Amino acid sequence: MPSIKAYSKDIERIFDKLCKQTTVYTKDVELTRSIGRNHTKLLEDGWLDIARIDRRKESVIIKPPQVVIFPKFTGKGLRFYFERLRL
Repeated sequence: MPSIKAYSKDIERIFDKLCKQTTVYTKDVELTRSIGRNHTKLLEDGWLDIARIDRRKESVIIKPPQVVIFPKFTGKGLRFYFERLRL
């Protein structure tokens, strides 16, 4: 069960939206690029997907349907834990 520490408010907002929805759209390319660089293990193992929509100049962060994200408040900030559903 991997986890991510929210190192900025923008990352925290995006992962908070991902807890409730399956897709999050953002126009901040640097934000999605930093997620891709800092958390390559999540992308390689299929916990998240990042795609680029050139027509709208947006990026999309996609959570697969079998993945659930749980936010947990630690003393220093939020951590997001990833878990796969077993049916």
